[in-house]
Amino acid sequence: MPWTPTIPAWVPRLRTQLGKGTPVPGRTRGSRDCGMRTFEHGMGYVSRDEAVASVQRIREWMEREPVNGRVPGSNVWDMHLAASKADAFMEARGRRPLKFYKVFKRRGVINAVQRGKFCQVSIDYGAWNSLVGRSGDPNYRGGHSIGVCGEKRWKDGTLVWLVFDSLEDNRRREIPRGPIWRPRWKVLNAAKVWADKTAPGAEVVCGIFGGGKER
Repeated sequence: MPWTPTIPAWVPRLRTQLGKGTPVPGRTRGSRDCGMRTFEHGMGYVSRDEAVASVQRIREWMEREPVNGRVPGSNVWDMHLAASKADAFMEARGRRPLKFYKVFKRRGVINAVQRGKFCQVSIDYGAWNSLVGRSGDPNYRGGHSIGVCGEKRWKDGTLVWLVFDSLEDNRRREIPRGPIWRPRWKVLNAAKVWADKTAPGAEVVCGIFGGGKER
């Protein structure tokens, strides 16, 4: 089939981690909130921002409460658990159950985006900084969660995805404000670097959102 652009069905409100207007309780504030923020973006995408749980609620669904004063990080398996516990929350807001599918192949992510899905992608932020230059935190080198949806071509032919990075909050002049259209290959390359470190044999570590529509 010939390629056609995929326009996002809905562009959810950006939820940020560290900057202006970050409505996060003190005990969950900080870099470990990226997974929850991206999960909020996914919920916002499928429900048109009408059924979005708080960071703390998502942490409870994930069973990721503070241990010895530190809040554990999260991963795609935690997000899958969170989605499985969101039924009552969605039903109370007149929405169908939230779906979350794990994907570990590049083609799976590409196909999902081209079908109009919102995807949560784990990336290596050191690799991301090397690829994009101007990011949400030029000094961070660890793992990070971003959301992607929509696909189009720039005039030079580059395929790009709309990227939701909760660190891109314009808290300093050199940090942009998301969401931002970024080259698809850069997302996939940064995802591969992280997968190589954390999930041997995987090309990406990704979750695809579904469900959430009005009943």
